[in-house]
Amino acid sequence: MPNRRTLRSLTAAALLVPFAVACNELELSPQSTETEIDLFDDLYAVAVIDAQQVIAVGDHGSIYRTQDGGQRWQKVASSTSRSLYSVSMADAAAGWAVGQYGTILRTIDAGRSWAIQPGLEEKRNLHLFGVHAVDAETAWAVGVWGTRIATHDGGATWSDHSVPVTLDHPLFAWLSTEDQQKVREGGEVHEDVALNDIYCRPRPSEMCWIVGEFGTIFRSEDLGNTWLRGSIDTGQSDDSDPGVAVSENTYLFAVRFSGERDGLIAGLGGVVLRSQDGGRRWSYAAKEPRRSFFSIARAADRFVAVGEKGLLRFSSDGGRTWTAPADGEIPEVFSFLRDLDFDAAGEVGYTVGRGGMVLRSDDAGRRWRSVLPAMDLDRGLSPTASSLLKRATSAAD
Repeated sequence: MPNRRTLRSLTAAALLVPFAVACNELELSPQSTETEIDLFDDLYAVAVIDAQQVIAVGDHGSIYRTQDGGQRWQKVASSTSRSLYSVSMADAAAGWAVGQYGTILRTIDAGRSWAIQPGLEEKRNLHLFGVHAVDAETAWAVGVWGTRIATHDGGATWSDHSVPVTLDHPLFAWLSTEDQQKVREGGEVHEDVALNDIYCRPRPSEMCWIVGEFGTIFRSEDLGNTWLRGSIDTGQSDDSDPGVAVSENTYLFAVRFSGERDGLIAGLGGVVLRSQDGGRRWSYAAKEPRRSFFSIARAADRFVAVGEKGLLRFSSDGGRTWTAPADGEIPEVFSFLRDLDFDAAGEVGYTVGRGGMVLRSDDAGRRWRSVLPAMDLDRGLSPTASSLLKRATSAAD
């Protein structure tokens, strides 16, 4: 029978990526072969190097790459068949992708080839849900069971900074007798919380933030050497009643800041939280009660958020109010928009989702067009029949 930790890990993975499936073992040899995409995989994350170079990752270790602004896409060998949940580029060459069972991949050639790196979580078989590349040598990754790991040498080694349970921790009383004794003896027991996303401001800033389930929010002012908890004002709504309380619906998916003080968090139940003090305190900023926001990004003059069933909203006033695209400004989407990212200028953006779906915006997220796969004008944008068959076959294996 699966133990409690295994069940928690699987539950967190199912919530974060609704259509992820377990895959085969890792292959340790790096590869650089690029092939045409014949079957479209669900995509979970995207990193925009510049307006022309984009990397997207997803199911079965899939890595898609374009060098011409999305006109042509190639599938890059990743050396793994485990799903990849997050990707982050430190610069035009170096970056990381992370995913199932502690998988960590690194590229130093703009995503043309990827090598598997040893990581702490691979030994514990715990999923990694988020990664942020601070620079070519430094990165943070987060995941289930309070996982926070960091590298300062390009991924050659990773140090463990996972969320500990101490004697005065509220969860100590809920630990098993064995784990309580372990804590009393100075052993490590990590908090039972899934951390979904980490974001750091560009250097020279040292501000970083982490979000996860149970309304968990961390902030760091020293690039992760120390972490402090943020608080949520559950009794206040800035502009409208969100219709769902964070205390009732606490899964937070993504966090982004436009500076060191002004930030937004996207979450389950269409919740958007807003902070104006660097992440110390948060309050409600928006609602979409029937759909969830999965990702949020800063464009040139606005924030853009995407989510369930083609949900896309943008805000030009720091998250106080949110606007839906007008008719014709985005293809009709029947599936998930899982992640989005913009180039350094904030003008060109990409969002990814189910069935290999990739949309591109050239005007800071106001209007969007399909660049992968080809759009069916009669049915709108939806997963292809081949990708649906592929997923069904994989799930049955």
